[in-house]
Amino acid sequence: SDDDETAMSNKGVDEQYHLSTRHTSDYYHEDSVNVGGTLRLSGIDLSRPLFIEVSQHLQTAGATSLLRTSPVQIDLQKLQTGMNRKGLQSLPKLILDLGDKCDCLVDVSLDRTSKMPLCTIYSPYWLINKTGMKLEYSVVGSNDGVKSYLDSGAGGLPVLMHCSKSDETNAILDQGSQQLSVIPLESPRKEVAENWWDECTNGKLVLKKNVIVDGKSNLVDWCTRVNLEAAGTSGEVHCNSYVLHANIESLAGAFHRSNLIKLTPRFIVKNSLHISISILPLAGSPCDARKMATYLRENLNQSEEKSLINLSPGESTVIYNFNNFHHAADSSYRWVAFRVNARRFGATFKCKWNMVPLDVMQSNLFGEHDGVNDTLCGIIEGKVHSTKEGSTLTTISHADTPPFRIENRSQTHYLQISQDDEEADIFELPPMHSCGYTWDSPLGKRRLRVAVVPGRKSASEMNFVGKTLDSDAKSTASTVDSDDDSVEGEVPDDPLLRSLREGISTGGKNSKSPSSRQWVRSRMSRKYNLQTIGRQKDLYCPKIDADWLGSAQQNKSGECLKVHTRVSTGTKVISFSDSDWLADQVEAGLLRRGGHFKSSLIDINMEGAGIFFNDNFPRELMGIFVRDIQICKPMGSIETTTRVRHFQIDAMLPNARYPIIIQPLPLGVDRRMHEIPNSSSNMTTIPRSIKTRECYWKLYDEKPVPLFEMKCSYVPQNKMVWVPSLEVQLSPMKLQM
Repeated sequence: SDDDETAMSNKGVDEQYHLSTRHTSDYYHEDSVNVGGTLRLSGIDLSRPLFIEVSQHLQTAGATSLLRTSPVQIDLQKLQTGMNRKGLQSLPKLILDLGDKCDCLVDVSLDRTSKMPLCTIYSPYWLINKTGMKLEYSVVGSNDGVKSYLDSGAGGLPVLMHCSKSDETNAILDQGSQQLSVIPLESPRKEVAENWWDECTNGKLVLKKNVIVDGKSNLVDWCTRVNLEAAGTSGEVHCNSYVLHANIESLAGAFHRSNLIKLTPRFIVKNSLHISISILPLAGSPCDARKMATYLRENLNQSEEKSLINLSPGESTVIYNFNNFHHAADSSYRWVAFRVNARRFGATFKCKWNMVPLDVMQSNLFGEHDGVNDTLCGIIEGKVHSTKEGSTLTTISHADTPPFRIENRSQTHYLQISQDDEEADIFELPPMHSCGYTWDSPLGKRRLRVAVVPGRKSASEMNFVGKTLDSDAKSTASTVDSDDDSVEGEVPDDPLLRSLREGISTGGKNSKSPSSRQWVRSRMSRKYNLQTIGRQKDLYCPKIDADWLGSAQQNKSGECLKVHTRVSTGTKVISFSDSDWLADQVEAGLLRRGGHFKSSLIDINMEGAGIFFNDNFPRELMGIFVRDIQICKPMGSIETTTRVRHFQIDAMLPNARYPIIIQPLPLGVDRRMHEIPNSSSNMTTIPRSIKTRECYWKLYDEKPVPLFEMKCSYVPQNKMVWVPSLEVQLSPMKLQM
């Protein structure tokens, strides 16, 4: 009909058909309705029942036969519409079984505005399996007792259910239990999980082959019932040892009658380091976790080595179950133990295991030590946070900002530093050095032990001693034959580098012996609480009459280091200085206000300078020009900036082949804001000898890109000039000869 052609041409409008005819009172129509679409039918006799047959629309090529349901009878004569003023506003919901785990309902009610009958076919509960495993669902309360659904998780389509006691088509909905139980049927498979895994965001997926049967005991079982009507909630689904995550939310728009239940992995671990790691999921109390970290470092057996999950940089894995600690009384806490598989040195070195708690959404920091000098070579962050799907994602990455920083501002003394815990490592900090720090054992005592190492010399004091040792070594090498030409036998020329690499004192004894590490554990050390801000107890500098590695009597020389703790850019900094200058500056507020140097203002602008070379005639042979020179330092800053925007060398002879020898190329306009507002550099004038059109930046009241730029920072302190950064930028130049 014309109406059919008009409706088919209007694709953006709901389709509408007129079913009544003049010759017969019966009518028949067949059509398909898209997802979320509406089909409008007019000309229906509201005094007679309407029969509907429904089938899934198969989009497979060559599909000709459709499996339709039994006719669903809709009693339109019972509705309060047409001439019936005493009818119902809605009819009882009917069951519609479309097969292939697609249970739907038919709801017929009157529209509030138009009073027209509205028939909605929907499913109240959608279940999506994103766990990577084959699952079985059980709904309690049907006529047969329990109705089960199998979900492979590989198709990507949801399982639709209505939780009715009767599942026959055209039967009235008899609402049963709206609770669901889940049980895994197969172990996780990578082929199934990759159907929903986003490799661009989560990285490459690595799955360890897990079993659901351990010997004669089953690791999985039916979980506790999940209420399908609890929209807006999420939580864990415990299938015995396996843990999943369920998220229930209400859909919107045309699907507002349905709830979506998504089953996803509960725990995901991602490696964001530049080196591979090994992880091991564990369960136990915090006390057991500390013991387990020590056990894994000392006594990792072969069976536990096989159960490790190795993750390369950028890879992720899913954790389904956890291994209980040995003799663990409380298994309510979940942990991920990981180690960094870096290349280590030393026969006695053992990799450190770090424990990340998964039940608390927070960032956990761990220190990594090398195998040579036990120095703190990096801080690793284990961040536990939630994803949009509701899973708990643990990201192992490098920490951007260390929680603590230790500064050794002494010019002569070495420091031995360690956490006040038996599991902590001991490392040394040379004079005039600083390092980021975090607790070696986050579950241990959070106190810092520091001691001064007597007998160690700074780099300046070791110059003379180093030369003496080098001459002695050369004389000894000339009299002793040796066939060892390995790299380990090479000795660096720098005495400080030699001391750090070999870990020896000037006396030549091995500092890795227990006696070399005794000072941080002796009575000469002090404990410091990093939570305290301000002045702390002084650190004594012991004096040794004889060799400090021997058994000579030690005493306090009266010399001590001043200790002060402050907060700088979110990091707590503890400083060990020779004097009280730093503490006085902090307490007086000079560092915060800028001090004497920070309070100064430097704004120097030079129009330019020129140097000319003449012969005996005299005639000008060559000229060197430097223009637009700026030296500025804003008030409240310790950074001084020097810029040169133009440099040129000209040949002054009239018959020169190339009048311009060196000239910078125009790179563009410098649109950065000036460091000093209302500076005199903004009022730069151009000499009359220079054409204005050559200064293209002047046409728009702008500056060209600097030819040379240098930034220097000066930190005032007794006998020390500290330049933390030096930036030099050179522009490409044009050279003609």
